[in-house]
Amino acid sequence: MGTKTPYCRKEKQCEICEDWFKCGKSNSHFRKPCTGKGKMEVKTEKCRNCNREISKSNFKRHRKACEKLNIKEKDTQILRLYTPGTMYEYMKIMEIKRKQTKGWSNDTKFESNLPTQIHNPEDW
Repeated sequence: MGTKTPYCRKEKQCEICEDWFKCGKSNSHFRKPCTGKGKMEVKTEKCRNCNREISKSNFKRHRKACEKLNIKEKDTQILRLYTPGTMYEYMKIMEIKRKQTKGWSNDTKFESNLPTQIHNPEDW
């Protein structure tokens, strides 16, 4: 078998955070400004749809995916998380909200058809 040549790993100490990092152009610690806590300073933007802090490098990709989801799809995604009992309660609340927004104050047809539209899971 051949002999292995010893590998000398070159490291450089950061002047701000005083941690040791591998030298070279590939190391991002020396390319970006150090905050002094050993972590890189990451610029973030707030998404208007989901109100999450997203890093600038991933923001365009996140925004495209986030804008594809409209309100109806978000409602169905939320409903998948619930059990049938909580889903029934959520649907009742949503129907009441829709009723209030559309101005259906005393609609007897809507009230009489409510049990047929939404089934209570306890009756199953």
